[in-house]
Amino acid sequence: MRDIVLVTGGAGYIGAHVSKALAARGYVPVIFDDFSSGHRAAVRWGAVVEGDIRDVATVDRTFRMFRPTAVVHLAGRIAVGESVVEPADYYDVNVRGLATVLTAMRAHRVADIVFSGSASVYGVPDGSPIPEDAALRPESPYAFTKFAGERILADFARAYGL
Repeated sequence: MRDIVLVTGGAGYIGAHVSKALAARGYVPVIFDDFSSGHRAAVRWGAVVEGDIRDVATVDRTFRMFRPTAVVHLAGRIAVGESVVEPADYYDVNVRGLATVLTAMRAHRVADIVFSGSASVYGVPDGSPIPEDAALRPESPYAFTKFAGERILADFARAYGL
């Protein structure tokens, strides 16, 4: 049996390429997307679940139905400027949505995740390339949500073996 990988935000540009690469390597991608910014035409590899990552019931049902062994989490709001105008949306989708996915992973004993982070957590960099151990200086609501996501992941890893 081939491993199933849940790709949240799989209808976006990066998600479509990740799904294609997974399929090419023998994995079965399952695309989970609300299609608010993704494109149906981009979904050509694997099954599709239309849903919102904040919807606990839909996320849980997807885990029960497909039984993924790993998650690639790409879903989220991504426009820095918009995050300044609508920070509530960014915290809701990027932070609460991630927590919903992680809670489902824990409930279904899925320990492996790839998280789409952002260099925006470093603020204005001192140079390029930015080293992984550079000081974290998020400057926008978007950057703070990515920073929070990294912290949540670290906490879940420590507490639950993620």
